[in-house]
Amino acid sequence: MNFDQNKRLGMVGAIAISTLTALYANQSPVSFAFQPEITQQVSTPKNLKEKSEPLKVGSLKELKEDRTCRGTGGIMTYAETKSFLVYICSDPNHHTQPRYYRSRDRHHHNRVLNLEATNYNPRQMRYFEFKNKGYTYVLQMPMSQIPNPVLGIEFPNGKRVEERVLRYLAKS
Repeated sequence: MNFDQNKRLGMVGAIAISTLTALYANQSPVSFAFQPEITQQVSTPKNLKEKSEPLKVGSLKELKEDRTCRGTGGIMTYAETKSFLVYICSDPNHHTQPRYYRSRDRHHHNRVLNLEATNYNPRQMRYFEFKNKGYTYVLQMPMSQIPNPVLGIEFPNGKRVEERVLRYLAKS
């Protein structure tokens, strides 16, 4: 993959991308291992930047009645793409640590992915990356260097699919 140092992807997209991977590969990924660092760099395709509306960023207070992360430490981050609703849920014992990843297909609500990280780097604050059975899932976090974050997936054959994050909610 061709990656840019300031365009690293993140964890929220991992769920969405994992679901996306399952849809494209016609299989259901069940194990999900978080890799704390990536050695490659990701760039956002021009067509994603050119056709994009401003990212909607807000507070998790908008989801105060949502129960998707029940049984965990609560919702830590939420993101929406064209195809997915993605929740990052915190560890019940360490509320600042991402631990659970839950994704719903926006068009087929019965397609849900629930994953638990087996390893993660709490000091990494720019992206979330996951590897599962030859697939790499990456979600960028919005910041000044990344005004249009994306959720990306690389297949074992090298094919790459990305979806722009349309809405991103975090603790305020």
